[in-house]
Amino acid sequence: MLKAPKALRTTVIALALLLSMALAGCSGTSSTGASSSTSSTSSTGASSSTSSTSSTGGTLQLANTLNAPSTYNPWGAGYGINYSLWWSQALYDSLVTLDEKGTPQPSLAKSWKEDGKKLTLNLRDDVKFTDGTPVDSAAVKANIDYAAAHPAGAECNNYLNGATASADTTSVVTITLPQPFPGLLQDLGQCAGFIVNPKSLKNDSSLTSTPGGSGPYTLDSANTLAGQKFTFVRNPKYWNKSAFPADKVVITQYATNTAAINAVQSGQSDLVSNLVNSDVKGIGSNVKVVAGQPNFFQGVWFIDTKGAVAKQLGDVRVRQAMNYAIDRKAINSALFGETGFAVASTPFAKFYQGYSNSLDDIYPYDVNKAKELLKEAGYPNGFSVGIVVSPPTSQIASAMAGQLAKVGITLKITSVSSNFISEMQTGKYPMVSGAYTLNAAQYQTIRGIVGPNGFWNPLHNSDPAVAALLDKISTAKASDTEPLYQQLASTIAQKALLLAPVISSQLKVYNPKKVTSQDTPGVGVPMLYNIKPVS
Repeated sequence: MLKAPKALRTTVIALALLLSMALAGCSGTSSTGASSSTSSTSSTGASSSTSSTSSTGGTLQLANTLNAPSTYNPWGAGYGINYSLWWSQALYDSLVTLDEKGTPQPSLAKSWKEDGKKLTLNLRDDVKFTDGTPVDSAAVKANIDYAAAHPAGAECNNYLNGATASADTTSVVTITLPQPFPGLLQDLGQCAGFIVNPKSLKNDSSLTSTPGGSGPYTLDSANTLAGQKFTFVRNPKYWNKSAFPADKVVITQYATNTAAINAVQSGQSDLVSNLVNSDVKGIGSNVKVVAGQPNFFQGVWFIDTKGAVAKQLGDVRVRQAMNYAIDRKAINSALFGETGFAVASTPFAKFYQGYSNSLDDIYPYDVNKAKELLKEAGYPNGFSVGIVVSPPTSQIASAMAGQLAKVGITLKITSVSSNFISEMQTGKYPMVSGAYTLNAAQYQTIRGIVGPNGFWNPLHNSDPAVAALLDKISTAKASDTEPLYQQLASTIAQKALLLAPVISSQLKVYNPKKVTSQDTPGVGVPMLYNIKPVS
């Protein structure tokens, strides 16, 4: 997940100060197996515990510091979930929604049944796109086919990689996957279930300026300025108005987190999300700061673990040396404080199956050990290696670059903003600095990072042990997956497939006199249907 660009010089200076202070003091339900049950028959769609103080009407003023999507096509958003979620939820219906525990709830799909590789959805028959076209099984099939044909279009497309769909009747659709896929319903409730008008998908370039949805709002083009402010007004024919009580939603872009927080404190905006601990120090008492679950996995991905682009990274001793060279605790203390914790470069949140704090100390900060391993691998004087960095991760990338320099490793940093994902997907960079939300669908989250066809694995590197464990997990009973996930976590750590030292909480700031807001486990930003105006 990425935030809006910040001045790199200011970032590095601030980081140096923070690190110097830190170093002075030191040297839901996780979906883990396929379900065979059928959903409840609730027809209310978005399930969110509405506060007794919430009201109908009014305007939600949301502040955003992430790169705004350049298209209204949820299958072409480019970035991860957090970049386009508010836009997509305003304009499009989703097959399912998620409740306060992260459990899938009915929306376009009234009920469903999972059976191994197949997911059969029973759809509502009273929903139409804004042009009057029915939202039926043919429309759902068109979207699944489109996503499967564009696996690199956006992160969530990858969830449907290899999927096929059949329109069994006008209101029944079956999605078939190449292999069992634990957590697919949670993925459909986050970003892989938005349904676009098939007419728009046939001319997908039109979605750059004209949405094609059936959602609670429509785009107010006259009051929208791309990249600066987006205005959405109520869809008068929407079927589930009570789930989205605001009459209007305005998303305003801010260049920095500080500017967005100031907007919330001054009353110009109601809420901003995707913040870290250092953003909210000294904040005023008229707003509320809430830290979500620690599920923000931050650091560096070794894209090239086979050494195709950077020969050095193909040697496990080099990757292990780099892990020993990182002072995780100092970085966490400087940047995240109590809202983060140091980890051994494994994408396992504390609420995940297989998590063990015993792994967190597998790579203690040890410069001498790092140098020994580099010497054994044939690089006693270190080496230089390229890395692509998004501006929001420049702080942690700069911190890690400084520590790696002590063992002779130079990171050649390329900072990319608007086209970061497409640059990463080229595979020409052996490393990437990332920040990844460990969502409620544990299998998909880990598969997306280290799986051979994962979105964050553009070179399709495949470690045989990791691939075998992922295959076993995909077909195992939920009661049998804990030891498999433990083996997976240990394997990822031992083979040093990642260099990500911290898992932190994502913070939000909002005005409690204007809105209520509820988080969903494993989702980086509040769902739009969980942000309610206060009466």
